[in-house]
Amino acid sequence: MIPILSCVPDARPAGIRQSVTRLSLSVCLRLLPVVFFCLSAGCAVDPTIVSVFGGATAPPGFLGMDVVGAQTYSARFSAPVTVLEAELVVEDDVLSLTWSGEASSSTIMFTSSRSMPAGSHLVISARVRDERGNTLSFAVPVIAWNGTPARLSINEVRFAYSKPRVEFIEFVVTGRGNLAGIEVFNARNTVSPVYTFPAIEVPAGLYIVLHFRSVEEGVINEDTDLSLSGGKDAHSEALDLWDTQTKAPLKTDNVIIVRERKGGPMMDALLCSDGNSDEWPTDLVRESAVAVWEAGLWQNGPLPADAALTAGHSATRTLGRVRSSTGDVWIICPTGKGSPGFINYSP
Repeated sequence: MIPILSCVPDARPAGIRQSVTRLSLSVCLRLLPVVFFCLSAGCAVDPTIVSVFGGATAPPGFLGMDVVGAQTYSARFSAPVTVLEAELVVEDDVLSLTWSGEASSSTIMFTSSRSMPAGSHLVISARVRDERGNTLSFAVPVIAWNGTPARLSINEVRFAYSKPRVEFIEFVVTGRGNLAGIEVFNARNTVSPVYTFPAIEVPAGLYIVLHFRSVEEGVINEDTDLSLSGGKDAHSEALDLWDTQTKAPLKTDNVIIVRERKGGPMMDALLCSDGNSDEWPTDLVRESAVAVWEAGLWQNGPLPADAALTAGHSATRTLGRVRSSTGDVWIICPTGKGSPGFINYSP
C-alpha cells in the first residue's frame, strides 16, 4: 500500500484528514514519477491526475457530523462507507463507539456508551472504507447534546461601533434551561457567522447580552455571577458574554437566526434592512430570509421591504423590539435610549 500524500495545507476544514490507501501496484509504479515530481515542486497531487493513471482513487467525502441525541451522533458521507473503527474523546477520557450495522451506508449512526454533560467539547474520530477500498480518517469536534435548551428571543440590536460602545445582540430568556450549544447565526458575517453559547443554566426573564467585541479592560464572560463583568454596557442584572470580533461584525442588511443547536430548529429570527435596496445583498441572506419566513418566525414576508427598518441607527440609537398583545414591532430608539441588559424603550 502506498498512500498519496500532499505537502501543502489541506483546504478541507481543520480536524479532517483524508488519505487514499488503495492503488494497484501497476498504478502506483506509474504514479511514482508524478508523485515525486509534485513533492519536489511543493504541490499537491491532483485527484484528476490520479484518475488518468487508473481507477477511482478519491476517498469518500466527509459531509458533516450532527449530534442527534444524548449518546447518538450522525455522520454523513458522499458515498456509502463501512466503519473500520471509531472512538469518542472527552478531555482525557477515550470511549469506544458502536455504529449502526456493518452494511455500507452514506449515513452512519454512532452511539457512545454514556451521555456527556451538556455543552461538553468532544472529538469523534473514525476510519471508514468505501466500496472500492479507499479509506477516510477523520476527527471532528462536536458539542455534547443539550436535552433542556433554554428558549431565547431576540430583543435589541446595536449595529454601530463607537468605542467603548460595541455591537451587541440582546436576548430575553422566554423559557428556562441550558444555553449549551444554542447557536446565533449572523448571515452577513463572512468571518465568524456563528456564535455558540456555553453551558450556562438560565432562568426565564433573564436578559442576555452578546457583545461582539472586547475592547475594554475588565470585560469577562459571566456565568452565575451577573455582576462580574466590567465594561460600558455591562449590566449587573444581565448575563454579559463577550466575543472578540472586529471589522463591522454586525451589518444592517441582515438575517439573524437563533437555533436550538447546530442543524436544529429555529427559535427566533430577525430580518433587518436599511431600506436602500429591494434585494438582499447575498444569496445566503436571501435564502436565510426565506427559511425564516417559511418557518413562521417572520410574519411580514421574506423581502427587504418586509424587514425591520434600521435607517437612523447609531451607537446610541439601537433597534429594539416593542412587545404588545396586538403584535411585536421593531423601532429605532431615540438617542441615548439604548438599553442593553434591561427593558427596552417604548414610545
